[in-house]
Amino acid sequence: MRRTAATLLMLHAARALRCAPLRTRRTLALRSTQPRIYDAPTLYDAAFGFRDFEDEVDFLCAAHEKHGNTGGAPSKILELAAGPARHAVEASKRGVDATAIDLSEAMVKCGTQIAKEEDVALDYRVGDVREALPFDKVCSAWLLLGSVGHLLTNDDALQCFQNARKALADGGTLILELPHPRETFRVDGVSEDGWDVPFEGGDLRVRWGAEDDVFDPLTQIRQASVAFEADGTSITDVVPTREYTLQELRLLSKAAGFREEVATYGALDPEFVAADDDELAYRLVVVLTA
Repeated sequence: MRRTAATLLMLHAARALRCAPLRTRRTLALRSTQPRIYDAPTLYDAAFGFRDFEDEVDFLCAAHEKHGNTGGAPSKILELAAGPARHAVEASKRGVDATAIDLSEAMVKCGTQIAKEEDVALDYRVGDVREALPFDKVCSAWLLLGSVGHLLTNDDALQCFQNARKALADGGTLILELPHPRETFRVDGVSEDGWDVPFEGGDLRVRWGAEDDVFDPLTQIRQASVAFEADGTSITDVVPTREYTLQELRLLSKAAGFREEVATYGALDPEFVAADDDELAYRLVVVLTA
């Protein structure tokens, strides 16, 4: 399989997100407020707009059809912590009943506007994935772009997984996308400090992670420094992020009521890249079945 330009940029971004050297010490406190970057949905959407959402939704639907049991491709999906909700919008274009939820009102407004511009239906709600979800009979739920890392404790993750399980139809799937273990454990030593994307006639410089970021080895929480910089605009913040292992996710999903069998892949690629493919795998995709 040949890598496209978009795939190479995604690999570059993935390495930037996870490979910066870390300063290790105990985290003194966890912030309770939402990071500022999520109040800038236009910049956030541009920062990750290079992703091939058509291909990724092809994979998500095919993965559900392969591992789920709701009668074929999903007829109803739920994008969790959806941000601009590009995956849900793409699913809606295909006639799927698309729903989404996010903690940020700004992101919900952005995703709703994108759906309106694309002339598709999207039921997008403001809400916390750690609380009961206002949806049911969902065929496939998606928690993507490493958003599982915002669930900082085991209780947070377990509540999210349990709520997703309750929202799913029997045989439904919960699909997670997060950094590849090679990045989490720094097996891949390539270090990048960011990436550039086109933005309003110029460039948007994205930095996610820096050399002096603090990592707490006991909580597995990294204080990731983030910056969005464009002409006349600059937003900087620190985003606490939990680094999960596959073994932890297996245990949490089993405790939440999902089946013991867990499928893993190395990218949101419709060709089903193996998670242990040294050349093509650059993300960890986990498929859980209810």
